[in-house]
Amino acid sequence: PVLLRDGLKTILFNEFGAAPVTWPQLVRRETSNKEQEVYVELAPMGTMPRVGEGTEYPKINPLGLPSVSIRNFKYGDIFAITEEMIKFDKTGLMRQLAEDQANRAAQTIEEAVYDLLFATANYTRTTSDNNIGNNTNATTFSAQGFELAYSTLTTMQDRRSGRYYGVQPDTLVISPRLQWAAYQLFRSQGIQWGTGNTTSVIYGAGNVNPMYGVIKNIIVSPQVIRAGSNYGWLLMQSRKAAVYQEVEPLQLAVQGLDRIEDEGRFLYDEIRYRVRVWFGVGMGNDRFAYLSSSTTAPAIG
Repeated sequence: PVLLRDGLKTILFNEFGAAPVTWPQLVRRETSNKEQEVYVELAPMGTMPRVGEGTEYPKINPLGLPSVSIRNFKYGDIFAITEEMIKFDKTGLMRQLAEDQANRAAQTIEEAVYDLLFATANYTRTTSDNNIGNNTNATTFSAQGFELAYSTLTTMQDRRSGRYYGVQPDTLVISPRLQWAAYQLFRSQGIQWGTGNTTSVIYGAGNVNPMYGVIKNIIVSPQVIRAGSNYGWLLMQSRKAAVYQEVEPLQLAVQGLDRIEDEGRFLYDEIRYRVRVWFGVGMGNDRFAYLSSSTTAPAIG
């Protein structure tokens, strides 16, 4: 019984840790001990006023931004191992069950984060918050589209004081449909002019790609398609916009190993395992992200 418990637990946690997820690169991670956490952020104040000789320093009154509430939820289910699986040494099947449960738990968190980040309703910034416009549009992925998103984020400012947040976009999240266009845009050092069409070059008459290496962290995930669209994309400053709060990490509870009186063990000759994750996700400050819900293929040129 002890080997069965510890062996499956090792498999479960090792597989969970090795699961190919990207959410830790995207969201800020916090711990939580409440059903719902409230986050309050201080609004940036304006620049300091000039103080003349013999003049009293003015007193400042810090103001908070509207608070953000993030609720926690439990996710989990139960899988069973029968006595036949143990007696007849079906270890391969037991291992697959444990590995699959671990991957399901990891993907549950991954999907929750992507559903949050690719929901257009979570992006509310306008020209009142920056010098360009809304931080969500159906922007086609291209050099022009990237320039629009980048400028929108880097000019984010406080509505009252006008002070810039200093957003520095460093992460691009895309679907596999945009992977090669993104690599071409950010990993090509030079610009190739079209034959007889030099007047169409956008950034002057040079032959160096000014966007080379600007975004180094390019995350390619099919979750973008599931949560958004084939050609949707997200530009952001990593771990600034959204929050993942964890009540408890991955858990494995075992029933029926040591007691024949257990209902499942007595009626069905089975040992039941409950796998659970308990967390919440929410948008903390969407000034640090720009979402495109484009359904149009990329345009490079």
